Amino acid sequence: MKKLLCLIVCFFTASVNANLVTNGDFSTGDISGWSLSGGEFSEVETGFFREFDNSGWAILHQDIITASGQSYDISFDTYADVITGNEFAWAIDGVLHYIDTTTSWVTNLGSFIGAGGTTNIAFYMATDPGTGTWRLDNISVTTAASVTEPRTFVLLGLGLAGLGFSRRQKST
Repeated sequence: MKKLLCLIVCFFTASVNANLVTNGDFSTGDISGWSLSGGEFSEVETGFFREFDNSGWAILHQDIITASGQSYDISFDTYADVITGNEFAWAIDGVLHYIDTTTSWVTNLGSFIGAGGTTNIAFYMATDPGTGTWRLDNISVTTAASVTEPRTFVLLGLGLAGLGFSRRQKST
């Protein structure tokens, strides 16, 4: 009984804030799970995505499963070689959010409300030919921590049931 309870608790706690993005750290060595539009010069280099010397926007995008009305947090790391000529934006279902260009790794944070079914996340990278490179890594989309989920109540109920069961065992 204790093993079964442990397995159930482990399942619910592991799945509560799982990353919804496939291959967000590019650890596969390629862009598996992603689609790329534009971007004449793109590659995965030592575990991060690299876009350089393109003549327009390179768009890396992926559809993720979301629930309507649910809050989600998104985070990702960016780095540009130079400031001039480089632009970066991220988008949820086509709504763009521009970020500042920095020449060191920066973690970018955002949030959005799921529209239901699937949500498209996209990263727009522009570099002028010969002026620089964008790097992108550690992309993560998780359920917002401030939202109480049904799983949380199930987990609480299982914990209380386990306490009640253990007390009953001690008193007999």
